[in-house]
Amino acid sequence: MSELPAQHIRHLAQTAGMIEPFSERGITHGKTYGLGPSTYDFRIKQRIVLMPYRKYWLWRFYKLIDKVLAYFNQPTKFHDYHCGFALCSTIERVAIPHKVSATPMDKSTWARHGIMVQNTHFDPGFIGYPTIELTNHSHNTVEIPAGVAICQFKFNYLTEPTEIPYKGKYQHQPDKPIPPKEGTDLWS
Repeated sequence: MSELPAQHIRHLAQTAGMIEPFSERGITHGKTYGLGPSTYDFRIKQRIVLMPYRKYWLWRFYKLIDKVLAYFNQPTKFHDYHCGFALCSTIERVAIPHKVSATPMDKSTWARHGIMVQNTHFDPGFIGYPTIELTNHSHNTVEIPAGVAICQFKFNYLTEPTEIPYKGKYQHQPDKPIPPKEGTDLWS
């Protein structure tokens, strides 16, 4: 395997639809997104407020407030709050060619705030909006605004196209966080 440089990522995005929408490089909320030297920075679709595990009691209190508000048909205030761990989806959709694999990695600015990406591998043939797993390892509550770059994807060429591209239960994921799916097929 060999890591793809910027020009190969661009070419596959433009000719094979590997990343849509594709951006050369941009900045939002003080963080870069789009094409980098050998990675592509993906943006988060949802706003997330990620509290540390040690504030579980406070998070439960916020959820109780939301439950009371919902009971009285009032808008909730803490629906985007999570404790320790959260699933999110990306603005970008991927269609990984049969000769490429991808791995999301931490974005250094978020890592310095204690926010880590779980680094789930994306197999050749995967199509859809990636669900990204986030963990807050800090002692602070961290707000992640919608539209900001959340992680970077590293793409690798395989020595040859795979003869068994991905066809699993997460194929064609929509642009929302998808929780774990239990299954009995060969891709479970």
